Amino acid sequence: MALITDVGALSAIRSEWSAAVTVRERMRNLMAGPVGSIADGALYSVVYNLPLLLAFNVLERVLRALKKQRQIPGHEEQLGELMDLFQGDPSWLEWSVLRDGERRCHAITRTGELFPGVECLADIAAVEEQLAAWGILAG
Repeated sequence: MALITDVGALSAIRSEWSAAVTVRERMRNLMAGPVGSIADGALYSVVYNLPLLLAFNVLERVLRALKKQRQIPGHEEQLGELMDLFQGDPSWLEWSVLRDGERRCHAITRTGELFPGVECLADIAAVEEQLAAWGILAG
């Protein structure tokens, strides 16, 4: 059973995750194509930062839905705040790994910092594993 019980919210979250996966796969195909010769350069960093942001946006949506579902009061709305709010929840697989990924997303959106593709893909995989553990991806 999925962690999120609101069928409408779960459907929207699954749709967003599907879009994030589609973008990630398109980027992989792009890097394997004719521009693959520069896969270790700046382009490699740029292309995987977008799906990283999309993946963590889905995680944020899940945590917002969970906060609403559990009727937890408070003004926490940003991903980092929500993660801190649920830090002690035993359902986390690798909270600290995901929190580090959230910090990278914050750096991308606030300062324009770009991260290596390998790091972005690892963070995306961590989000995917967490969503699967919560039953979000089933369906």
